[in-house]
Amino acid sequence: MNSIKSVPYHQRGMTTIGLILVVGTIGFFVTLAIKLTPVYLESFQISSIFKSLEQDMPMADATNQEIRSSLARRFDVNNIENVKPKQVDIRRKNDRVTALALKYETRVPMFWNIDVVVRFDKDVEVGH
Repeated sequence: MNSIKSVPYHQRGMTTIGLILVVGTIGFFVTLAIKLTPVYLESFQISSIFKSLEQDMPMADATNQEIRSSLARRFDVNNIENVKPKQVDIRRKNDRVTALALKYETRVPMFWNIDVVVRFDKDVEVGH
């Protein structure tokens, strides 16, 4: 009689469930990055607008209306949609502008009825 040796089978590669989990996890984080990138880019633009406003305009003696109209123009040019100039808090000390502050949050729909809420808190001192 021929004796057949039994060689144990070793699994190689990934199971279907493991592959689904890896692809699902990667897909989730890619989707998260794609959906949140515009929100963070808008936040960086707002910071840039605040800094350029301080450089381009004599802020210390400007009225609130002048500051807000300048912000409105800059928001329009940069296509800022989640923030309105009236949300910007203009802080004064001795009738001189000392800071611009903005607290806001943006809600981004992810999947079905699941949203991601991103909060921002910007505070720029001006007129020093």
